[in-house]
Parts: sequence; C-alpha cells; structure tokens
Amino acid sequence: MNHKKYILDTNTFIISYKQFYQFETFPSYWKKLSEATKDSVFLLDCIFEELIPNGKKEDDMDEMDFWLQNDFLGNHIKEKQRTDILQKYAEILQYVADSEFYNENALKKWANPKVADPWIIATACCDNCVIVTNEVSNSKLNAGSPTGDVKIPNVANQFGVSVISLFDFQKAFKFKF
Repeated sequence: MNHKKYILDTNTFIISYKQFYQFETFPSYWKKLSEATKDSVFLLDCIFEELIPNGKKEDDMDEMDFWLQNDFLGNHIKEKQRTDILQKYAEILQYVADSEFYNENALKKWANPKVADPWIIATACCDNCVIVTNEVSNSKLNAGSPTGDVKIPNVANQFGVSVISLFDFQKAFKFKF
C-alpha cells in the first residue's frame, strides 16, 4: 500500500482523457484511478476549476467532467482558504519575481490566481505531497536569457517538493490493464 500523498496537475487528467485513456476504451483506468485516489490524492479547488469552470452547463460537460464530479474519491483542498498555503504561495511568487532565470512575463502568468501551478507547489510544500505532472524541467534555464515559461518541476525543486510523471504515479499504484 502506498502511503504518500499526491497532487495531480491538471494536465494529468486532460492528457489521460484526450490522448491515452478514453472512457469507452479504458474504463478500467478510470476505475483504478478512483480507487487509487481515495486516500492518497488531493484535488485543489483551482485544478477542479481549470477542469470544470464555474458555469459550465451540463450539456457541455464531457465524460471526464462527470467522472470528476461523481467518481473522484480523492480529497478536495480549498487552498485559498488556508493561511499556510497562502503564505507559501506568496513565497513562490516572490521566488519567481527574484529569480534571474525568469522574466516579467513569467511572474505575470504565475501571479494570476487562476493559474494552478504555484498553488500546487504551495500546497505540496504545506501538506508534504508529491506532485504528479506531465511537465518536465527546463534544463536550459539561463540567467543571461530569462524565460517567461515557468515549469513546475524547476520551482518545486527549489522548495524541496518531489515531482513525478503520471507514468511513475501509475507504477507506484501498480496500474495494469
């Protein structure tokens, strides 16, 4: 039994659904994901909002939307209501602002409270969670040429947060089809 706690990035749901594990072809994937999430996976409100925006009509919802609403068994975190997460979020934004690797556009993107990435890292820091994402580190960060594209693994590493791929998450939970 895996006793770690995980936060799945928005892209892990979208890519799984749209590219690899469509519901009609891989219902066992979604069932296994529901079972795996029961005690170990946390879904932040901002991720839920990215996946199913407020005001989305039922007629516009797809299978993944319904799965998230009805079958996701993980825990929900209201990250913007917790002081510890808010403080860590501010630290993360300050890091991006002060870092010689990122430019003004990077801060503008991440400072938008609807962008889940800094919230994911802040929550993972506060709750000792592993982040699951399909993003990969930018190995070409260069102080001489700052980028506007911040990647979760790079910033998470600065804050001591573990990051794994969706495939490593599936291995940890022994997904088999």
